[in-house]
Amino acid sequence: MKNVLAMLLALIFTTSIASAATTNSTAVNLKNAIKQDVTNAKTAIKKDLENADKEAKAKKEAQNKDKKAALKSKRDAQIAPIDNQIKTKKQQIKDVKKSTTMTETEKSIRVRSYERQIEALEAKKTRIDKAYQTGIDAIK
Repeated sequence: MKNVLAMLLALIFTTSIASAATTNSTAVNLKNAIKQDVTNAKTAIKKDLENADKEAKAKKEAQNKDKKAALKSKRDAQIAPIDNQIKTKKQQIKDVKKSTTMTETEKSIRVRSYERQIEALEAKKTRIDKAYQTGIDAIK
């Protein structure tokens, strides 16, 4: 009976020591596995955030590109009639200079008048362009 009890105690001690040794390495392995899982989760979250940020930037750039195109088309629509008027005035200046029925004084008066009108149209064109360009530049 003493021998069986001694053997049983020896078996329990060896089992507990082996279990403790195994548990210690298992704990270390578990700890390392948890660290690895946390690192992988952090990396995945960072990648997801970066991808979401890239998508948001691309979407915003596309929207801004559309807004800029709309502003440019509005600007061009307002500037086109002014350009036509300038062309008309320049043609009128050529016609006046070629005219043989007018005196030189009359020609110079009309030419100056057309040139002032052209300057006014150019100034108007510049103001419109500047106003729209400010709006376009404000869009990032």
